[in-house]
Amino acid sequence: FQSERFSLYEEYIARLADLGLVYECFCSRREIRDAAQAPHGTQMLYPGTCRNLSESEREKRRAERSPALRLRSSREVVRFSDLLLGDCGAEVDDVVLRRTDGVPAYNLAVVVDDELQGITEVVRGDDLVGVTPSQIHLQQLLGFSTPTYCHIPLVVGTDGERLAKRHGAVSLADLAASGHSADDVAVIRAGQAAGGFVHQPDDPVPGHEISLAAISPRLFEALENDIGARMWPAIRQWWPYVDYHGLRDAFIIKYSPGEQQELRMHHDVAQVSASIKLNSDYEGAELEFPRQNFTNADVPVGSLIAWPSLVTHPHASQPLISGTKYSLTIWCELPLAVD
Repeated sequence: FQSERFSLYEEYIARLADLGLVYECFCSRREIRDAAQAPHGTQMLYPGTCRNLSESEREKRRAERSPALRLRSSREVVRFSDLLLGDCGAEVDDVVLRRTDGVPAYNLAVVVDDELQGITEVVRGDDLVGVTPSQIHLQQLLGFSTPTYCHIPLVVGTDGERLAKRHGAVSLADLAASGHSADDVAVIRAGQAAGGFVHQPDDPVPGHEISLAAISPRLFEALENDIGARMWPAIRQWWPYVDYHGLRDAFIIKYSPGEQQELRMHHDVAQVSASIKLNSDYEGAELEFPRQNFTNADVPVGSLIAWPSLVTHPHASQPLISGTKYSLTIWCELPLAVD
Protein backbone atom coordinates (compact mmCIF):
# COMPACT_ATOMS: atom_id res chain seq x y z
CA PHE A 1 0.00 0.00 0.00
CA GLN A 2 2.59 2.56 1.10
CA SER A 3 4.98 1.60 -1.72
CA GLU A 4 2.37 2.87 -4.18
CA ARG A 5 2.12 6.29 -2.48
CA PHE A 6 5.73 7.52 -2.59
CA SER A 7 4.87 10.49 -4.82
CA LEU A 8 2.12 11.48 -2.39
CA TYR A 9 4.51 11.42 0.58
CA GLU A 10 7.03 13.48 -1.40
CA GLU A 11 4.39 16.21 -1.77
CA TYR A 12 4.17 16.54 2.00
CA ILE A 13 7.96 16.48 2.40
CA ALA A 14 8.08 19.33 -0.14
CA ARG A 15 5.47 21.21 1.88
CA LEU A 16 7.62 20.93 5.00
CA ALA A 17 10.71 21.94 3.02
CA ASP A 18 8.95 25.09 1.83
CA LEU A 19 8.49 25.97 5.50
CA GLY A 20 12.23 25.55 6.12
CA LEU A 21 11.60 22.46 8.26
CA VAL A 22 13.67 19.85 6.40
CA TYR A 23 17.44 19.27 6.46
CA GLU A 24 19.84 16.65 5.15
CA CYS A 25 21.31 14.13 7.55
CA PHE A 26 24.43 12.10 6.72
CA CYS A 27 24.74 10.17 9.98
CA SER A 28 24.82 6.38 10.08
CA ARG A 29 22.76 4.51 12.65
CA ARG A 30 25.88 3.66 14.57
CA GLU A 31 26.98 7.31 14.68
CA ILE A 32 23.56 8.31 15.96
CA ARG A 33 23.56 5.55 18.57
CA ASP A 34 27.02 6.51 19.80
CA ALA A 35 26.25 10.25 19.96
CA ALA A 36 22.60 10.28 21.06
CA GLN A 37 21.57 10.94 24.61
CA ALA A 38 18.33 10.09 26.37
CA PRO A 39 17.47 12.94 28.76
CA HIS A 40 13.85 11.83 29.12
CA GLY A 41 13.78 8.25 30.39
CA THR A 42 14.58 5.76 27.65
CA GLN A 43 13.66 8.02 24.72
CA MET A 44 16.66 8.41 22.41
CA LEU A 45 16.65 11.71 20.51
CA TYR A 46 18.66 12.54 17.42
CA PRO A 47 21.61 14.59 18.71
CA GLY A 48 21.39 17.21 15.93
CA THR A 49 24.77 16.43 14.36
CA CYS A 50 23.71 17.56 10.87
CA ARG A 51 21.08 20.08 11.90
CA ASN A 52 23.20 23.20 11.31
CA LEU A 53 25.81 22.13 8.76
CA SER A 54 27.00 24.80 6.35
CA GLU A 55 26.44 24.36 2.62
CA SER A 56 30.11 23.53 2.09
CA GLU A 57 29.97 20.88 4.79
CA ARG A 58 26.86 19.36 3.21
CA GLU A 59 28.53 19.28 -0.22
CA LYS A 60 31.48 17.43 1.26
CA ARG A 61 29.20 14.91 2.99
CA ARG A 62 27.14 14.34 -0.17
CA ALA A 63 30.28 13.16 -1.97
CA GLU A 64 30.67 10.47 0.70
CA ARG A 65 27.10 9.19 1.07
CA SER A 66 23.49 9.92 0.17
CA PRO A 67 21.63 11.90 2.83
CA ALA A 68 18.42 11.16 4.64
CA LEU A 69 15.95 13.99 5.19
CA ARG A 70 14.98 14.96 8.73
CA LEU A 71 12.36 17.24 10.21
CA ARG A 72 13.68 20.38 11.85
CA SER A 73 11.41 20.01 14.88
CA SER A 74 10.64 22.54 17.57
CA ARG A 75 12.14 20.26 20.27
CA GLU A 76 9.19 21.18 22.48
CA VAL A 77 7.43 18.71 24.77
CA VAL A 78 4.12 17.54 23.31
CA ARG A 79 1.58 15.83 25.57
CA PHE A 80 -1.41 13.68 24.71
CA SER A 81 -4.07 11.71 26.57
CA ASP A 82 -3.85 7.97 25.95
CA LEU A 83 -7.02 5.92 26.52
CA LEU A 84 -5.08 3.26 28.44
CA LEU A 85 -1.96 5.00 29.77
CA GLY A 86 -3.48 8.40 30.61
CA ASP A 87 -1.32 11.52 30.32
CA CYS A 88 1.77 10.95 28.16
CA GLY A 89 4.35 13.30 26.73
CA ALA A 90 7.88 13.60 25.42
CA GLU A 91 10.21 15.99 23.64
CA VAL A 92 9.60 15.86 19.89
CA ASP A 93 12.44 14.53 17.78
CA ASP A 94 13.99 15.41 14.41
CA VAL A 95 12.40 12.31 12.91
CA VAL A 96 13.50 10.95 9.52
CA LEU A 97 11.15 11.94 6.68
CA ARG A 98 12.98 10.15 3.85
CA ARG A 99 15.60 7.41 4.29
CA THR A 100 19.00 7.40 2.59
CA ASP A 101 17.64 4.96 -0.03
CA GLY A 102 14.96 7.47 -1.04
CA VAL A 103 12.07 5.65 0.64
CA PRO A 104 9.67 7.84 2.69
CA ALA A 105 10.02 7.01 6.38
CA TYR A 106 7.42 5.42 8.64
CA ASN A 107 6.71 8.45 10.79
CA LEU A 108 5.77 10.59 7.81
CA ALA A 109 3.88 7.86 5.97
CA VAL A 110 1.71 6.87 8.93
CA VAL A 111 0.80 10.50 9.67
CA VAL A 112 -0.22 11.14 6.05
CA ASP A 113 -2.09 7.83 5.74
CA ASP A 114 -4.07 8.38 8.95
CA GLU A 115 -5.15 11.84 7.81
CA LEU A 116 -6.12 10.91 4.26
CA GLN A 117 -8.02 7.81 5.40
CA GLY A 118 -9.92 9.71 8.09
CA ILE A 119 -8.53 7.66 10.97
CA THR A 120 -9.92 8.90 14.29
CA GLU A 121 -8.74 6.17 16.70
CA VAL A 122 -5.36 4.41 16.72
CA VAL A 123 -4.77 1.26 18.79
CA ARG A 124 -1.20 -0.04 18.66
CA GLY A 125 1.66 -1.44 20.74
CA ASP A 126 3.12 0.58 23.59
CA ASP A 127 6.56 0.43 21.97
CA LEU A 128 5.34 3.42 19.90
CA VAL A 129 4.36 5.65 22.82
CA GLY A 130 7.68 7.51 22.71
CA VAL A 131 7.39 8.53 19.05
CA THR A 132 3.72 9.58 19.27
CA PRO A 133 4.50 13.20 20.35
CA SER A 134 6.72 13.56 17.25
CA GLN A 135 3.91 12.25 15.05
CA ILE A 136 1.48 14.70 16.66
CA HIS A 137 3.98 17.50 16.01
CA LEU A 138 4.07 16.48 12.33
CA GLN A 139 0.27 16.49 12.23
CA GLN A 140 0.21 20.01 13.62
CA LEU A 141 2.79 21.29 11.14
CA LEU A 142 0.82 19.84 8.21
CA GLY A 143 -2.55 21.07 9.49
CA PHE A 144 -3.83 17.54 10.14
CA SER A 145 -6.24 16.39 12.84
CA THR A 146 -4.90 14.26 15.69
CA PRO A 147 -6.58 10.89 16.32
CA THR A 148 -7.24 9.40 19.74
CA TYR A 149 -4.49 6.99 20.80
CA CYS A 150 -4.60 3.80 22.83
CA HIS A 151 -1.26 2.06 23.37
CA ILE A 152 -1.50 -1.49 24.66
CA PRO A 153 1.20 -3.80 26.09
CA LEU A 154 3.03 -5.91 23.55
CA VAL A 155 2.25 -9.62 23.49
CA VAL A 156 5.43 -11.38 24.60
CA GLY A 157 6.64 -14.95 24.71
CA THR A 158 7.71 -16.91 27.77
CA ASP A 159 11.19 -15.42 27.34
CA GLY A 160 9.81 -11.90 27.77
CA GLU A 161 10.60 -10.95 24.18
CA ARG A 162 8.08 -9.67 21.64
CA LEU A 163 5.97 -12.56 20.38
CA ALA A 164 7.28 -13.88 17.06
CA LYS A 165 6.97 -16.97 14.89
CA ARG A 166 9.76 -18.64 16.81
CA HIS A 167 7.41 -18.77 19.83
CA GLY A 168 4.86 -20.92 17.97
CA ALA A 169 1.17 -20.02 17.48
CA VAL A 170 0.80 -16.26 17.11
CA SER A 171 -2.10 -15.68 14.67
CA LEU A 172 -5.67 -14.90 15.73
CA ALA A 173 -6.76 -18.18 14.12
CA ASP A 174 -4.23 -20.05 16.28
CA LEU A 175 -5.42 -18.21 19.38
CA ALA A 176 -9.07 -18.95 18.57
CA ALA A 177 -8.28 -22.63 18.09
CA SER A 178 -6.70 -22.74 21.56
CA GLY A 179 -9.71 -21.10 23.20
CA HIS A 180 -8.65 -17.44 23.23
CA SER A 181 -9.97 -14.27 21.65
CA ALA A 182 -7.93 -11.19 20.81
CA ASP A 183 -9.68 -9.17 23.56
CA ASP A 184 -9.09 -11.85 26.18
CA VAL A 185 -5.41 -12.15 25.31
CA ALA A 186 -5.02 -8.36 25.53
CA VAL A 187 -6.48 -8.33 29.07
CA ILE A 188 -4.25 -11.21 30.22
CA ARG A 189 -1.11 -9.71 28.68
CA ALA A 190 -1.91 -6.31 30.18
CA GLY A 191 -2.08 -7.96 33.61
CA GLN A 192 1.29 -9.63 33.06
CA ALA A 193 2.87 -6.40 31.81
CA ALA A 194 1.63 -4.53 34.89
CA GLY A 195 3.36 -7.01 37.19
CA GLY A 196 0.34 -9.16 38.00
CA PHE A 197 0.46 -12.76 39.19
CA VAL A 198 3.72 -12.12 41.09
CA HIS A 199 4.03 -13.26 44.70
CA GLN A 200 2.90 -10.62 47.22
CA PRO A 201 3.56 -11.73 50.84
CA ASP A 202 0.74 -9.64 52.34
CA ASP A 203 -1.93 -10.74 49.82
CA PRO A 204 -4.50 -13.21 51.29
CA VAL A 205 -4.53 -14.92 47.88
CA PRO A 206 -0.82 -14.32 47.16
CA GLY A 207 0.39 -13.63 43.68
CA HIS A 208 -2.56 -14.82 41.62
CA GLU A 209 -4.72 -11.77 40.94
CA ILE A 210 -4.36 -8.19 39.76
CA SER A 211 -6.92 -5.38 39.78
CA LEU A 212 -7.82 -3.62 36.55
CA ALA A 213 -7.29 -0.40 38.50
CA ALA A 214 -3.61 -1.36 38.84
CA ILE A 215 -3.35 -2.10 35.10
CA SER A 216 -5.08 1.11 34.04
CA PRO A 217 -7.31 3.43 36.10
CA ARG A 218 -8.98 4.53 32.86
CA LEU A 219 -9.77 0.95 31.91
CA PHE A 220 -11.29 0.39 35.36
CA GLU A 221 -13.38 3.56 35.03
CA ALA A 222 -14.56 2.57 31.54
CA LEU A 223 -15.68 -0.84 32.84
CA GLU A 224 -17.43 0.77 35.81
CA ASN A 225 -19.36 3.11 33.52
CA ASP A 226 -20.18 0.35 31.03
CA ILE A 227 -21.62 -1.93 33.72
CA GLY A 228 -23.82 0.88 35.01
CA ALA A 229 -25.05 1.75 31.52
CA ARG A 230 -25.44 -1.69 29.92
CA MET A 231 -25.34 -4.50 32.49
CA TRP A 232 -27.28 -2.99 35.37
CA PRO A 233 -30.58 -2.50 33.53
CA ALA A 234 -30.56 -6.23 32.73
CA ILE A 235 -29.73 -7.12 36.35
CA ARG A 236 -32.63 -5.03 37.64
CA GLN A 237 -35.04 -7.11 35.56
CA TRP A 238 -34.24 -9.95 37.97
CA TRP A 239 -33.43 -7.97 41.12
CA PRO A 240 -35.44 -4.72 40.83
CA TYR A 241 -34.51 -3.35 44.24
CA VAL A 242 -30.75 -3.55 43.76
CA ASP A 243 -29.15 -0.16 43.10
CA TYR A 244 -25.80 0.40 41.41
CA HIS A 245 -23.11 2.15 43.47
CA GLY A 246 -20.11 1.58 41.19
CA LEU A 247 -17.43 -1.10 41.40
CA ARG A 248 -15.74 -2.31 44.53
CA ASP A 249 -13.10 -4.07 42.42
CA ALA A 250 -12.52 -5.88 39.14
CA PHE A 251 -9.55 -8.22 38.92
CA ILE A 252 -7.98 -10.97 36.84
CA ILE A 253 -7.44 -14.27 38.67
CA LYS A 254 -4.90 -16.85 37.53
CA TYR A 255 -5.08 -20.55 38.39
CA SER A 256 -2.07 -22.70 37.43
CA PRO A 257 -0.43 -26.00 38.47
CA GLY A 258 1.79 -25.66 41.50
CA GLU A 259 0.30 -22.28 42.41
CA GLN A 260 -3.31 -21.38 43.15
CA GLN A 261 -5.39 -24.32 41.85
CA GLU A 262 -8.76 -23.88 43.54
CA LEU A 263 -10.81 -21.51 45.70
CA ARG A 264 -12.77 -22.64 48.74
CA MET A 265 -16.51 -22.09 49.20
CA HIS A 266 -17.17 -18.45 50.05
CA HIS A 267 -19.38 -15.36 49.72
CA ASP A 268 -18.03 -12.23 48.03
CA VAL A 269 -17.95 -8.91 49.91
CA ALA A 270 -20.01 -7.23 47.22
CA GLN A 271 -23.62 -6.45 46.38
CA VAL A 272 -23.49 -8.20 43.01
CA SER A 273 -20.62 -10.24 41.60
CA ALA A 274 -19.84 -11.28 38.04
CA SER A 275 -17.32 -13.52 36.34
CA ILE A 276 -16.01 -13.68 32.76
CA LYS A 277 -13.96 -16.56 31.36
CA LEU A 278 -10.83 -15.29 29.59
CA ASN A 279 -9.68 -18.61 28.12
CA SER A 280 -10.75 -22.24 27.80
CA ASP A 281 -7.54 -24.23 27.20
CA TYR A 282 -7.56 -25.80 30.66
CA GLU A 283 -9.37 -28.63 32.47
CA GLY A 284 -11.18 -28.37 35.80
CA ALA A 285 -11.43 -25.19 37.90
CA GLU A 286 -15.18 -24.78 37.21
CA LEU A 287 -16.97 -22.07 39.15
CA GLU A 288 -19.62 -23.98 41.12
CA PHE A 289 -22.80 -22.77 42.87
CA PRO A 290 -24.08 -25.77 44.89
CA ARG A 291 -27.36 -24.19 46.09
CA GLN A 292 -28.33 -23.37 42.52
CA ASN A 293 -26.89 -26.61 41.08
CA PHE A 294 -24.99 -24.55 38.50
CA THR A 295 -21.43 -24.38 37.12
CA ASN A 296 -19.88 -22.21 34.44
CA ALA A 297 -18.34 -25.22 32.68
CA ASP A 298 -20.40 -24.64 29.53
CA VAL A 299 -20.30 -20.83 29.60
CA PRO A 300 -18.41 -19.53 26.51
CA VAL A 301 -15.22 -17.50 26.76
CA GLY A 302 -16.06 -13.81 27.03
CA SER A 303 -19.58 -14.36 28.39
CA LEU A 304 -20.55 -12.85 31.73
CA ILE A 305 -22.50 -14.48 34.57
CA ALA A 306 -23.72 -12.39 37.52
CA TRP A 307 -25.17 -13.23 40.93
CA PRO A 308 -26.18 -11.52 44.23
CA SER A 309 -23.21 -11.99 46.49
CA LEU A 310 -23.77 -11.71 50.22
CA VAL A 311 -26.18 -14.51 51.23
CA THR A 312 -27.80 -16.63 48.57
CA HIS A 313 -24.97 -17.67 46.24
CA PRO A 314 -21.99 -19.26 48.01
CA HIS A 315 -19.56 -20.56 45.40
CA ALA A 316 -16.18 -22.19 44.91
CA SER A 317 -13.67 -22.86 42.16
CA GLN A 318 -13.06 -26.58 41.77
CA PRO A 319 -9.48 -27.93 41.57
CA LEU A 320 -7.57 -27.24 38.37
CA ILE A 321 -6.61 -30.47 36.56
CA SER A 322 -4.39 -29.14 33.77
CA GLY A 323 -3.53 -25.96 31.89
CA THR A 324 -3.74 -22.38 33.16
CA LYS A 325 -7.05 -20.63 33.78
CA TYR A 326 -7.67 -16.87 33.66
CA SER A 327 -10.92 -15.20 34.63
CA LEU A 328 -12.12 -11.67 35.28
CA THR A 329 -14.05 -11.21 38.54
CA ILE A 330 -16.18 -8.10 39.09
CA TRP A 331 -17.44 -6.94 42.49
CA CYS A 332 -20.13 -4.24 42.58
CA GLU A 333 -19.97 -1.90 45.55
CA LEU A 334 -22.14 -2.42 48.61
CA PRO A 335 -24.99 0.08 49.27
CA LEU A 336 -23.90 3.39 50.71
CA ALA A 337 -24.35 3.88 54.45
CA VAL A 338 -27.60 5.61 55.39
CA ASP A 339 -27.52 7.98 58.43
